[in-house]
Amino acid sequence: MQQTPLSPPSALNDREFLMTLLGFFLLSSGVMLLVFTSAYVKDIETLRRLPNEIWNAICGRPSDAGAVLPLLLTFASLTLFGGAGILAWQRFSAWRGQHRAA
Repeated sequence: MQQTPLSPPSALNDREFLMTLLGFFLLSSGVMLLVFTSAYVKDIETLRRLPNEIWNAICGRPSDAGAVLPLLLTFASLTLFGGAGILAWQRFSAWRGQHRAA
């Protein structure tokens, strides 16, 4: 009985898998941070003040309410946008590769 040698996995497939894994990890982390942010918000007044609190945190002005809520929302947004960007870039790269081969 003759065995055929298996071809080694290509580095491109490993890279695509890792980028997909990273994209989904960032998306799920962003969703969890949004859940924690919604658990931290106690009333509608806090939601109304949130844009000003985020701007004050970006500008470095201290806030009476602290920096927890603006940081949670900022990190949640960054991880969501990062994960979506990685997955979109991967799809665009695959689409571009298919059109170049044609």
